Amino acid sequence: MRDKFFYGSLIFLCLAIGQLPILLHVLLTPKGYYYPYLDKISFSDYYYLGLIRYGMGPDWLLRIPYVATAHAASFIQIFFVWLGKLSLVTGIGPAEVFSLFRILGGLVLLLSSVFFFKLILPASKVRLAFLFFLFAQPIFLREYPDFLREFGVWVWHFGEAARRVSVMPPHYTLGKGLAILSVCFLILYLQRKKNIFFLLSSLLILLTGIIYPPPVFILLVAFCLLLFFLCLQKGFSRKTFQSREVMTIVFFILLGILPLLLLKGELGKGYPWNRWNQVELGWNTPQMHFEWNY
Repeated sequence: MRDKFFYGSLIFLCLAIGQLPILLHVLLTPKGYYYPYLDKISFSDYYYLGLIRYGMGPDWLLRIPYVATAHAASFIQIFFVWLGKLSLVTGIGPAEVFSLFRILGGLVLLLSSVFFFKLILPASKVRLAFLFFLFAQPIFLREYPDFLREFGVWVWHFGEAARRVSVMPPHYTLGKGLAILSVCFLILYLQRKKNIFFLLSSLLILLTGIIYPPPVFILLVAFCLLLFFLCLQKGFSRKTFQSREVMTIVFFILLGILPLLLLKGELGKGYPWNRWNQVELGWNTPQMHFEWNY
């Protein structure tokens, strides 16, 4: 019970702090005006709302509503089309669905992190690890040194700090949380040899690659290194390659590559999709906004 209270109170605190500015905006919005549940005036936030509203239409693949030229539909950023369908079915507005899934994404990320720490660490170290996970961010400064400026802006503007975990774009937090869960179920499969855990791990890594690819890149690098050192430890023999551990890791890596290859193929559909990867990489430059490259 004390364990649940510790994690529950910290998670609630982080989620609530992020939602506090939004609550104040809603309460202070004058009568006759509508506040779209956004914590900052950012082009990208309205872009996501536009995608959700587009998803409320008949299409199941995405065409960017802000691009005037005719272009092919794609499943890049299809997560927001799914949110649009949910908005249509439930009658909840696009802004409200976006806001709810930002909270849900933060919750999934925090809970999956606790789950992961409990799997890999001694019980006595889990609480400390979770505290580091929540609060070990750079100190906010008005002026960062040149070599830290872009990193500082990224952390504090885009919401990596724990105080903003419930107001990040939902595909960020949901994608990270699902990636961590996929690793958790993979560990459980290797420990308990139950196929349901591997099935869940496989589905989650595929879903993560479609919703938010960056965590999958990190996992692929980590598991390729793990595979190398595992073979180095056991020897590069046929018996090693046929072992359950090695075959499981290889299959997990292949599943992670699959959605990335599918998304890579979408870049061949021409403008604006052939600019998508440049735009995503451009987020590391604080002066670049998503729409500028479209």
